[in-house]
Amino acid sequence: MSYIFHSFFLSTFLQSATTGTLFAVLGWMLLYFWSVIFQTLDTQANYSFSTKMINFINPNVVLTYAVISVGRYETQASGVTWSSIWSPPTPDQEVCFAHYLLMLIVDGIILIILTGYVEAINSSGEGIPQPPYFFILPTYWFPTLFNKKVSLTNINSKENNIGDKNEDEPNVSPMINIVNLTKIYGKSLISQFFNCKFGDNAKKVAVENLNLRLYPGQITALLGHNGAGKSTTFSMLTGVIPSTSGTAFIDNYDIKSNLSEIRKKLGLCPQYNTLFDTLTVMEHLEFFCKLKGRVYNEDEAINILERLKIGFKANFRAGNLSGGQKRKLSLAIALIGGSEIVMLDEPTSGMDPGARHDTWTLLLEEKSKRTMLLTTHFMEEADLLGDRIAIMAHGNLQCSGSSMFLKKLYGAGYHLTIVFNKGIPLNEIHKQYKNVLLFLRTYCDDAEMHSAVGNEATYLISQLHRSKFSTIFKDLEGGQEKFNIESFGVSITTMEEVFLKVNDIANVNRDIKLGIFNENGTNEKNNLIEKFNDLKNIRKISGMNYYLQHMKAMFLKRIIYFCRKWTQFIPSLIIPILYLSLLTWTLKIIPAPKPQPELPINFDFYSQKNIPANVIIQKSNDTFDNSTFASDMYNLIESINPSIKIDPIYTNDTYNQNSYIKNKIKDEGYRIFSLKTPVAFNDWFKDVPIPFIGNFHLTILNGMFNNFALHSPPLALNIIDIFLLRRGTNNSKLSINVINHPLPPSIGDTMKSSSTTTSASFMIGYTIIVSMSMAVSTYASFLIRERSKRSKHMQMMSGIRPWMYWMTNLFEMYHVFYFLLEHL
Repeated sequence: MSYIFHSFFLSTFLQSATTGTLFAVLGWMLLYFWSVIFQTLDTQANYSFSTKMINFINPNVVLTYAVISVGRYETQASGVTWSSIWSPPTPDQEVCFAHYLLMLIVDGIILIILTGYVEAINSSGEGIPQPPYFFILPTYWFPTLFNKKVSLTNINSKENNIGDKNEDEPNVSPMINIVNLTKIYGKSLISQFFNCKFGDNAKKVAVENLNLRLYPGQITALLGHNGAGKSTTFSMLTGVIPSTSGTAFIDNYDIKSNLSEIRKKLGLCPQYNTLFDTLTVMEHLEFFCKLKGRVYNEDEAINILERLKIGFKANFRAGNLSGGQKRKLSLAIALIGGSEIVMLDEPTSGMDPGARHDTWTLLLEEKSKRTMLLTTHFMEEADLLGDRIAIMAHGNLQCSGSSMFLKKLYGAGYHLTIVFNKGIPLNEIHKQYKNVLLFLRTYCDDAEMHSAVGNEATYLISQLHRSKFSTIFKDLEGGQEKFNIESFGVSITTMEEVFLKVNDIANVNRDIKLGIFNENGTNEKNNLIEKFNDLKNIRKISGMNYYLQHMKAMFLKRIIYFCRKWTQFIPSLIIPILYLSLLTWTLKIIPAPKPQPELPINFDFYSQKNIPANVIIQKSNDTFDNSTFASDMYNLIESINPSIKIDPIYTNDTYNQNSYIKNKIKDEGYRIFSLKTPVAFNDWFKDVPIPFIGNFHLTILNGMFNNFALHSPPLALNIIDIFLLRRGTNNSKLSINVINHPLPPSIGDTMKSSSTTTSASFMIGYTIIVSMSMAVSTYASFLIRERSKRSKHMQMMSGIRPWMYWMTNLFEMYHVFYFLLEHL
């Protein structure tokens, strides 16, 4: 679980799957580096229990030690069981397997807490980020006490800088009240670093001081050119991204503090389909309806699908739907559950005309029960659906009002379209253009010609002359032969013309603000266009110059990319330096050989004390009191360690001691190694702390010991010596203390250690491989990006040869690696 939580934790920092994979591997390698270093140092220094517990915060360290511990338990042929997890596998260890399990649980708890904390303060597009100290605020622990609606009297907003371009609003409370909403991208140091733009150049104002009100029972259409800030506004209102300043109140709930309450009433149709390919249409509706906290009604779902004309696809998987049908499903998800507030970001994009009309009909029928905000690039759609239309340009609101209000505000009046007879010559038609214009100016002195193409001309007539239309049309009918008119008609200004005019005005204002106009008042961009129009014949290059130009272009492309995205190449330089620095530090911290302390050879070395001791005595042919011998041996053992419980065993004359031991091992069916006690024969003997089995034959006394137990030979020999000393002197109080004094270490003892040498060699190779792999991945990412963005395909179509493409990349990467190897 700790490793799953570790993945959760890393996912909170990154949004790209490719970048996330790279940094996840890098982070994991750093933790593994920590694990190897600690294990190497622990082998030399034998860290204390508390030091190990602190380092066990790293899951890699815990797992490494846990696996080693399992191996030690398995060598005892008993493995790890619930009864043994609290017992160390060897007597020289303080940490048992239960400690590893507990620390893995603790690591998981720490990681999941960190995941929640980082996700709260760095939402990454999933909500409004919280302040770093949010967990001490009362609003975090008692959210229901603070989820209160805000009175309209407490909402202060700046007036829009659009003056009379905003139509008077109805005298009802707005469902959505946008107040001074602003979003500026590129303000954080991290975004400036990765975009290689700093200061004011890094800032991009997406939405600036937006003030807008949306009313219940109405559809508000939000129009704007690409990049005007429509989708950014949607993202802020739905809590996908935080606002830089300002806020919005939805049903009088503040999006900055009460987003959870707002989402209970919100239905969203995003710009791009966010569907699950493996779920059916009905499963999508049920899933999202339940996520909204609404009771799922199958009849409601079928009704919406039928009205959208996709009822026959109810049990089809979303992955098998067409593009238009997926948009309909996204719209149905926004409407399901009776969402009171519906936000539709280009809901009809990708639909055919018939499907678009079905969607319009559904929205018009549903708007009375909801408050709807939609964006669209279809002016006809905005004109038909929008009770109020707001137009944005360059992040600013330009105007707001009904369709008729905007047409009156920005429209040039009426369009009179006249079609002339096809049989007359072209020069005669041109004369008639002017004749009709002169005729119209006798009634409307400000009439103008809007366009003239072939035998069709369009004239603009102001709305002020609307009362004269009957006279104008009557005289035109009477003068059809005079002016060679085949037919004529009149139309009012369209929403598309209003939109274009609003954007033209906004573009001029922006150019003036940016100083693009020169001293003569003309746009400098037009001058550049004229210079390009002056180009004559284009000369093609061939031969060697052709390939040299390709090579120059490829190198220039890489140089420009490097200069503008130089921060993306820093990891390829910094990470190798960091890893090699870690390598140098690791080699320096390998502990120097130190004199080892003296070691008393006794039973205190072994961790388990209260265990049975066994003695096997083979009777001799001589007259000898075996009972007295056994009693003396028991007394000796008890005097050495009173906690040992005696369990005597006798054998007869015909039963050989060695055969007895072999048969017991055969009966038990397994061998035991690396015990925490000196004896290792079978389950009966495995817990015996006595390193020998006594065999008294005349003057011969054999001491048997387990060679897998630590220091068992000298311990067994000392027991025999004490026994012989006491029997020879008849003094039971005599004893022999054996102490091991290690020889002073030499300078090369540390590196002579196979474990230390292996670890050092591994770390050297490991750091070099990681350093170079990071450099390779950095430069390979450029090639992968070109392939994924199809720019490589465009270069091939433009004439670059494959061998030239790869040769220039090889040349550039070779010199980069040469630089790294030369200077690192």
